[in-house]
Amino acid sequence: KTPSMHRTVDQKFHAILFALFATTALQAAQVTNTIDDFTTAQSVAATNSSTNNTISAGGALGTFRTMNLFSTNYGGGGGAVVRVATNAPNRLSFESGAGATGSFEVVWGGTNGTAGLGGFDFGNGQSIDTANSTLNFSLRIADFASCFTWKFTDTSANAATYSGLFPTNGLTDPAVPIAITLVSFSNHSDVDWNAIDFISLSGGNVAELDLQILSSVQVITTVPEPKTWLLLGLAGLAVAITARSRSGKRA
Repeated sequence: KTPSMHRTVDQKFHAILFALFATTALQAAQVTNTIDDFTTAQSVAATNSSTNNTISAGGALGTFRTMNLFSTNYGGGGGAVVRVATNAPNRLSFESGAGATGSFEVVWGGTNGTAGLGGFDFGNGQSIDTANSTLNFSLRIADFASCFTWKFTDTSANAATYSGLFPTNGLTDPAVPIAITLVSFSNHSDVDWNAIDFISLSGGNVAELDLQILSSVQVITTVPEPKTWLLLGLAGLAVAITARSRSGKRA
């Protein structure tokens, strides 16, 4: 082949390589998994005590939901209540009466709340990109700022946690969308996001706190599509052919 022919071949392969890698960079899929859409009602109340309740909950991951409630100060205001209300909009609520203080924990943990989710796969069979994957929910009402913690535990008992602050949000204010990247969770790299066994949300510990979280609570993960790996393979083949072409040119 003449030098010009070799240049033409090289240019074609370079164009192929560029197209392959440009396409590969764009090939990412999103997997949406709902933790709870709050379509099954539940209510737990306590006054100067602790209590819990597990129900079969359609619309909840693992189809069971456990509520743990701790009322640490009665205050004459009726103690504390954590509930899921299914009148529109569906929502998770925590309410503490006048002078009362309490805390809550909601757990998604499989059959009877204790068997685990069996290694739920948030990546649909593929490793997830934690920097571009998020836990999403909306805060409807919070009459005081308060701390909350999300926790994901895998089948090997490794746990990733995220602690944040619910801002104050009034009844007439629009809901506050909250998106937490999974890379923001402590120990996120130690957890197998393809084998999650328990998920929990806890909060409270502020006197006379009332807050509401709207449905639905979702984890949206970013994963490479299968064809991405095919494109990478084709790119590698193109590199090999280009190298061979250059070798022939030198000969």
